[in-house]
Amino acid sequence: MLIAALAVPFHKGALGIPTDVERLGLIPAMGLALANAVTDELFLRLFVFTAALAIAVRFLSRGRTDRTWAVWLAIGVATLADLLLHWPDMVALGLPGFSTVIAYALARMAIPAVLFGYIYWRRGLGTAVAAHAAAGAAVGLLAL
Repeated sequence: MLIAALAVPFHKGALGIPTDVERLGLIPAMGLALANAVTDELFLRLFVFTAALAIAVRFLSRGRTDRTWAVWLAIGVATLADLLLHWPDMVALGLPGFSTVIAYALARMAIPAVLFGYIYWRRGLGTAVAAHAAAGAAVGLLAL
């Protein structure tokens, strides 16, 4: 709900960006939220996060026993990949000014990406997909 609450001002504030529910209808928007959750989590967490973690542990650990830093590095790499992947979509929204695009990127992409990365690390892929899908659905429903 916190992730959805971060997004509501962009949809119900002065910007008035339409949600997927407003654009597509309830059922298609919920399907899109689930599809986005599955594809994003598979690509960004299962592949990008896991590859970054494996590379960090293998080549950058150099005798360190605590590998928490490698997890946070992998979360950072997956978050950066998420931002790069969705940057064209954010710019295409026609947000007024670069600072608004940055605020939207933080609220809608970076903060959720860090949270989903942490959830993936602690609870696994299924939980990360469920959290991502729930957040996507909540954005559409809260902004109605």
